[in-house]
Amino acid sequence: MLCVMMAGSMEKRQLNELTTSGDSNGTHAEMLEAIYNRYYDGIFAYCVHRLFCRTAAEDVTSQVFLSAARGIDSFSGDGPQAAVGWLYRIATNQCNAYLRKNLRRRKIFEKFQRQHYTDQTAAEPSPDWTAVYGAISQLKPIEQTVITLRFFEHKEFEQIAAIINKRQPTVRVILHRGLKKLRKLLNSAACGFDRG
Repeated sequence: MLCVMMAGSMEKRQLNELTTSGDSNGTHAEMLEAIYNRYYDGIFAYCVHRLFCRTAAEDVTSQVFLSAARGIDSFSGDGPQAAVGWLYRIATNQCNAYLRKNLRRRKIFEKFQRQHYTDQTAAEPSPDWTAVYGAISQLKPIEQTVITLRFFEHKEFEQIAAIINKRQPTVRVILHRGLKKLRKLLNSAACGFDRG
């Protein structure tokens, strides 16, 4: 926890230095600091859900806010919803870039499985999250993004559409197809999911 807090404060210092160096009145730095303070935790959680690895998520989240700092001049959105959409678009692009660059995803996932595997001895079935994450990792990046935003980040279809720059009906189709593929990939009895 202390490590994450130290990393967060170091990143904040870097962002402030980056934005104040070319901005004499500090408005961009203030806006970026407000965005960072308000949305860092949510963006970090989204990256963890996409990458299944805290360390990778920390790196990608840092890149998200560094990219935001570099692009703050071009950000013309009004209000918090515009900022959220902008940050999630950057985060989605950064996660996708990370996954493309790092073909080690399987190894990261296998490490996750070894570290977090527990025998399911409970009387009532609960989801086998290792199998769920494994199945999600086999989907197309756009399907992974939509499923993560909808079910792990609890975003509305309108928000998801803005983040991935698609129309709402398209988002619904992507979600439907992704869930259909997930059902085929998952053994519903072993994972503890009902077919409803």
